[in-house]
Amino acid sequence: GISSQLAIKAIGIAFGVLCKAEMLKPGSEASTAVSASLANLALFTKIASLKSQGQSIAEQIKDKMVYIVGTGWSYPLAIRWKGQLNENAKQIAFAEMMPEMCHNMYLGYDLPKNIRCNSAVIFLDAPDDHEQNRKRVLLVGQDLAKVGATVLHPELDAKLTPLARLIAMIMLGDYVSYYLALLNEKDPAEMKRIEDLKKQL
Repeated sequence: GISSQLAIKAIGIAFGVLCKAEMLKPGSEASTAVSASLANLALFTKIASLKSQGQSIAEQIKDKMVYIVGTGWSYPLAIRWKGQLNENAKQIAFAEMMPEMCHNMYLGYDLPKNIRCNSAVIFLDAPDDHEQNRKRVLLVGQDLAKVGATVLHPELDAKLTPLARLIAMIMLGDYVSYYLALLNEKDPAEMKRIEDLKKQL
């Protein structure tokens, strides 16, 4: 399995390439922020913990229709998670944005009952989300759990900086998709349906 130092080195290499390409200037405010976030990530993120949580989430969402909800900054993360679950685990997943999901998806989470009760909603919320979105996540999550949905809130160390949290959440989503692929007995690298579609086009 991947180690925390290896993962952080890989991110550091990408950071170095951006600096070399002069997309990030060494010593600039952005460069300093990235360096600090990588150090923060190494300090407060344990890969064993991410793996364990990823496996637990995978076990809870197996055989279910999955909605990943991003709150503001985490919406691109929700799209990433959705894509990884679709591609690696070959499982149905959708991405939604908070607060927009409160206006349509929330109302639609009524019928059909058999799908609603065999679905999972994963909220990628964070301590620094807008206060109203924090309330929405809590209230909507409680309501959906009452009507039979599996509701999950992945947890990361509160001491992570926003950028370090984003990187850690990407890593967690990848672990979820990996373990879900194992549970689904699917090969994450297999793309036959896409290849067949391309041949027909």
